[in-house]
Amino acid sequence: MLLVDTHVHLYPESRNKNTLAQILRRMIALTPEQFRSQAIYALCIVERFGYGDWDGIIPFTDPHEAGLRSFTAQEFLPKLWLIQGFQTATAERIEVLSLATSSSHPPLENMPLLDTLEAVNQSYGIPVIPWSFGKWMFKRKKILVRALHQNPSVILGDIPSSPSIIMTTLTTVTKKQMQATFALPSLLNLPSTQRVLLGTDPLPLKGESQRIGSSFSVLEHNEKVCSLGSLRHSLSEGALINLIGYKHSYPRTIGNLLRLKLATLIGRTKS
Repeated sequence: MLLVDTHVHLYPESRNKNTLAQILRRMIALTPEQFRSQAIYALCIVERFGYGDWDGIIPFTDPHEAGLRSFTAQEFLPKLWLIQGFQTATAERIEVLSLATSSSHPPLENMPLLDTLEAVNQSYGIPVIPWSFGKWMFKRKKILVRALHQNPSVILGDIPSSPSIIMTTLTTVTKKQMQATFALPSLLNLPSTQRVLLGTDPLPLKGESQRIGSSFSVLEHNEKVCSLGSLRHSLSEGALINLIGYKHSYPRTIGNLLRLKLATLIGRTKS
């Protein structure tokens, strides 16, 4: 069983052993006891190009193969697997993630959405379009829906600030609750069978690194030995057992966006 936060940014203040150890403990604490013995914990790191190379971001982890590293907090705790990915912005200003890629060359920015999705596929990455209110509504919604219909392998990325509902237990999920959990596709008039993965998407604000690992996807994973290929298969095709996490209240979501806007304006003023 793979428990994976599929949308992680490791900002400079969170690129240390203590933060990764806290993330692992956070994910373990949210895992029901009966599943812990078979759980494999992982993070999909999705940095934008130029924000630090893969090896430089996490030099204290153990390399296994291109695009896959692991972190050991303590001997009695399971490994935390770190899966390489990238985040890019299209010409339409829609964010696209490329998960589980061994390529060191991410898709170029400012390409049309369809070209970006094709570039992700060519690099053997998993294309994910994460939730964003402004980028999933109005004029861009039509572009997004058209692209998703043309590319059925594209996955939607749920995050704590989206209007979907996230369950917090693996043990008592009714059919009605499960339908509510995967309500995100309905915002784009897509069928409920549309694949959805969950990640935290921390903002570049103080304290946001403490959210990493608090929202994640639970996927079927039958391989005992982790490889980038087996993890990629689980992310793209493994049976989705559940999404675990906490939703942000709307006041908190709006407050975070205002803080980010203010921080951006201050940064521009200083520069």
